[in-house]
Amino acid sequence: MLTAMVTACMFFGPPQCATFEDTRGPYRTEDECIERIEEMISGIWEISPGFTVVSTSCAPKDDIQT
Repeated sequence: MLTAMVTACMFFGPPQCATFEDTRGPYRTEDECIERIEEMISGIWEISPGFTVVSTSCAPKDDIQT
């Protein structure tokens, strides 16, 4: 099972970064996870258009630390 994650930063002024972890998953396949990452990126840009995506991942659910 995979969890979608996106790290995005704002570079106006001092850089500020945030990691967004999906709350819908986990996903059985990498394709499902990648599709969710694309949805998350669109949502991030709608809420905060100044963010630039710097990394994405489909992390095994067991690797996510809460």
